[in-house]
Amino acid sequence: MTQHDEVVKRRLADKSRALAEALERVREGTYGICQACGCRIPRRRLEAVPTATLCVSCQAQREGVAHAA
Repeated sequence: MTQHDEVVKRRLADKSRALAEALERVREGTYGICQACGCRIPRRRLEAVPTATLCVSCQAQREGVAHAA
């Protein structure tokens, strides 16, 4: 297996795990709630990133990016 294949395999495994976790949050009724601040994650963000666990502000803060709220 090539290095590229390993990278693809790892990315697919990560995406699969994130989707399984999102499905579990749907079952628990916590899907769409920011895990950092507890606010609702905007629908547009969830449409763009269905596995998002943080709102835009908290994600930007985690990445150290200035974000105008």
